[in-house]
Amino acid sequence: IGYAELLLLKDLDDDTKKKIKKINTEALRAANIVKNLQTFARQDRYEKEYVDINRIIENAIDTKGHEFASNNIQVVKELEKNMPWTMGDALHLQYAFLAIIGNAIHAMEEISNRRVFAVKAKLITAGDKLEGVRISDQISKKVIRVSFNDNGVSIPEDIIGKIFDPFFTTKPVGKGAGLGLSAAYGIIKEHNGVIYAESKEGVGTTITVELPVKT
Repeated sequence: IGYAELLLLKDLDDDTKKKIKKINTEALRAANIVKNLQTFARQDRYEKEYVDINRIIENAIDTKGHEFASNNIQVVKELEKNMPWTMGDALHLQYAFLAIIGNAIHAMEEISNRRVFAVKAKLITAGDKLEGVRISDQISKKVIRVSFNDNGVSIPEDIIGKIFDPFFTTKPVGKGAGLGLSAAYGIIKEHNGVIYAESKEGVGTTITVELPVKT
């Protein structure tokens, strides 16, 4: 990657530059696959500290800002204020959220009507109604629930249970290695959380992350 980028700084003809850009693009894709594999295999070191989940969500959305804009996707945020901080690895959590967001953008690329991506973050406590919360021993814990919703192409019922499996993908060859969501699954599990998906034809898909609040 480094040598390709250095070559692109030189005064080369257009055909050569085009080929070098292709090398650089594929090298970056390969590097991303390796990173996904390392994350999925939990070879990455987790450095947990008190983190602000809302800030991590905002950073992930900002990172994908260009893709949202270029695909004419409206972003709707509903983040509960004064959310308690919890123990976690900010970089890994952001990586998990980026994988989920990237999947949502891909689903919306295939529709021609209005594209909307919505993210909600809410604190659920033992005194609240806890229907749908999937974290074990939920009654005695505070749970941060983050839901990512897109109105793109839905996930068929027969495969929705497989989307977090490593190497499973519905994308064409060259578009994805099927590691993004499986890596996200591993990261959330490492944080003692849960991640699950719900999808309905004509409505879209919601991927929900639930993380326990640890003080």
